[in-house]
Amino acid sequence: MAVSGCSRISVEDANLTGIKLIDVEKKQLRTAPLGEEHRADDIENVAVTDKAILLHGTGIKQTDRTWSAVISLETGNLTAGVSTLDSSLSLLGKCTAQP
Repeated sequence: MAVSGCSRISVEDANLTGIKLIDVEKKQLRTAPLGEEHRADDIENVAVTDKAILLHGTGIKQTDRTWSAVISLETGNLTAGVSTLDSSLSLLGKCTAQP
C-alpha cells in the first residue's frame, strides 16, 4: 500500500500480527497461536537495562527491512519502528508477562 505523508493504518495493512510473543532468553519473536500460521524470527540484538528491554532485528523473513523496539520494565509500554527502503512505520503497544 503506497502512502504519501503520514497516515494511520491497521496492522493487517502493514502485514504485521497484532500479538507477538517475545522470548528474550531464546532471542525469538513469535506470532501468538491465535488460529494463524505460526512464525518465528530471530532477534539479532537484545539488551536489558534496569529500566527497559531493547530489541533489534532485520528482515523478519524479508530483505531490506529493519526493526527496533523498547519495552518499559516498569509499565510494559512498547514503542517500536519498522523501516524499509521506502517507508517507516511507528508502533505503540503494551507488553504483559506470559504466565
